[in-house]
Amino acid sequence: MPRDAHAGSQGSQCYVADVGEVLEVDPFANGKWTLAFDGRVFEIFGPILVGGGVNWTTVADSWRIHINNLLVQVKGPDRHGFHEVAFGSQVNQHTQDGIPPFVELNDAQFARFRPLFDALGAAGVSIG
Repeated sequence: MPRDAHAGSQGSQCYVADVGEVLEVDPFANGKWTLAFDGRVFEIFGPILVGGGVNWTTVADSWRIHINNLLVQVKGPDRHGFHEVAFGSQVNQHTQDGIPPFVELNDAQFARFRPLFDALGAAGVSIG
């Protein structure tokens, strides 16, 4: 899980593009990850842990899921000021290991996720 791995881009603006019906977000403006949402399917392009149970060590270069199966968990801020964001499958929410965090964000970085959280919420995805 990257923590402050984007320190060099903290002052950068979030890149958000509305490409037709697709929302694309480069939350750190560094090209490492692009998160895309077309109203039905959520995708992460960039390194992400996939699997379930004890198999969270598998790294993929992209991940996609239909919103009916998408689980979004947001925790924080913790005592250090970080927000933890996790994206996972409703199927994996009851595994022993739960859903691994996607990233830990400071307040400024967390604010860059707002357009994505708003779009997911408008589509009926619970963000808890």
